[in-house]
Amino acid sequence: MTLLAGKRVLVTGAARGIGRACSLCFSRLGADVIAVDLSAGDLEALAAEAPGSIESWVGDVTSSELHDRINRLGAHVRQAAETLSRALGAEARAAAG
Repeated sequence: MTLLAGKRVLVTGAARGIGRACSLCFSRLGADVIAVDLSAGDLEALAAEAPGSIESWVGDVTSSELHDRINRLGAHVRQAAETLSRALGAEARAAAG
């Protein structure tokens, strides 16, 4: 199915659980998926299973380096990065509060 053909989707927590399910679903629907997770090995397994495009980014969503990379993506392809799926159970701010 190509419902999301030409769309880019950024999924955090992408290699396991709900994030993995979202990544695979978006891929099946034709989206180009940017999968972010801490585990390179799990991201490799995800990419091998996905029927479509998976770009793997290894990183911690609480790190400023990953935030900068995501911000550059947004600035560079503002209209292309149309969907953001936050599949983490909790964000760093919620844990700190």
